[in-house]
Amino acid sequence: MDAFDFAAATGGDITGAVVDNVTGSGVAYLVTVSISGGYGTIQLNVLNDGTISDGVETLSSGFTNGEVYTRVESSVVTFTSDGTLDGWILESSETSGAGGTLNSTAATLNLGDAAGDKQYRAILHFDTSALPDNAIISSAVLKLRKKSVNGMDPFSVLGALRVDMRKPDFGTPALTLNDFKSAAGRKNVASFDAVPVGSWYSANLNNTGRIYINRTGTTQFRIYFVTDDNENNLADFIKFFSGNAGAPRRPKLVIHYFIP
Repeated sequence: MDAFDFAAATGGDITGAVVDNVTGSGVAYLVTVSISGGYGTIQLNVLNDGTISDGVETLSSGFTNGEVYTRVESSVVTFTSDGTLDGWILESSETSGAGGTLNSTAATLNLGDAAGDKQYRAILHFDTSALPDNAIISSAVLKLRKKSVNGMDPFSVLGALRVDMRKPDFGTPALTLNDFKSAAGRKNVASFDAVPVGSWYSANLNNTGRIYINRTGTTQFRIYFVTDDNENNLADFIKFFSGNAGAPRRPKLVIHYFIP
């Protein structure tokens, strides 16, 4: 069997559907179909051209009742973090593992460590209820815009900038000291790229994180460096713009989804 034994039937505005590869033998074959673009349906048909034979019998009729696949157009929505509910939390001491001070009004989020080797963590708060209840999320990307660095760049000394999440929140919608250690609904769903693009750092949520996004309410993310401090007793942290900054600089959650 070869590509000439098959044809791709399309619906909608799909263009350029071509059967371009056939592999396999015996009773099992893999048929690859490529398209140029568009959205709609694709169905693979077997042609009756008199060439399909097992050496004894030749196929006497075609087959046009195969499974129909749908290529759907992806929608995209961008949410911005709520500045009244996001912010940073600073550990009470180097080894406490608990929040000591917080700030939910600053235009920046601190992440890294402070003098005394105390860790900074940050909470981002998004109202994701605008997503359709039946949306299938194909990608979700958190984006933070850098403002400045104090001391050494934490990406070079504190490892990955990790993301946990919880819905609807880590305890209450408003930022509290307990958010520093409150249990996450999903842990380690993403890590930010260490190199920014145009001052923006991005973190792609894995499948566990994408599925967990709240379609009927709010979703919060907790962000922190994997290594809590670098033992130099000095402040080494990066400042990102928070939800209290000007609109173009606020943290973003960019979601691509489709409706089945």
